[in-house]
Amino acid sequence: MPTITKREPLIDPSFIHTELISYTHNDKQLQWERVKAHNTVHVLVYHVDHNCLLLVKQYRPPVDAFTIECCAGIIDNFHDKPPHLQALSIAAQEVYEELGYRTELEDFTALPPYIGSAGLTGSTCYPFYVEVHSDQDCGQQLTDTESIEIVYLDINNIDLVLANPLTDASTRYLLQWYQLNKGQ
Repeated sequence: MPTITKREPLIDPSFIHTELISYTHNDKQLQWERVKAHNTVHVLVYHVDHNCLLLVKQYRPPVDAFTIECCAGIIDNFHDKPPHLQALSIAAQEVYEELGYRTELEDFTALPPYIGSAGLTGSTCYPFYVEVHSDQDCGQQLTDTESIEIVYLDINNIDLVLANPLTDASTRYLLQWYQLNKGQ
């Protein structure tokens, strides 16, 4: 298990910013603290040849634990494309980087986007589902700052991941969507 060795305030952070929002409601002046963060993509990947779901296991310092999650990432580039294509392009990029599978944009099923954290960030989560085959495997393409282990989840064991308290809400949503729409 990694050890957290230091915590300190961020100065000029790369991915988040805080702000104080002042607003009026029912003639009352109110304020709300917000963490302004990027929108995100979350991708549930089904491996057709292995009849399993591909998830990722990685250490998440905010919860000081290893979590089991769907492939995911922040929407921080492809700004030259319309919003729905930005999310789709990032989804394909994340599947390639984190899991090592080359996919085509038309392979993805887009599910309805939702607000990930209404009270803290107000960011939008864009969920996707995609199926891959062994011949699309190119190997993980992780950056030097990532350490991700691929988890091959037997489709009969989805409830084990759903019961794990270290499974995030987006992964839970996508796994339950799979059970309702694709499960046997």
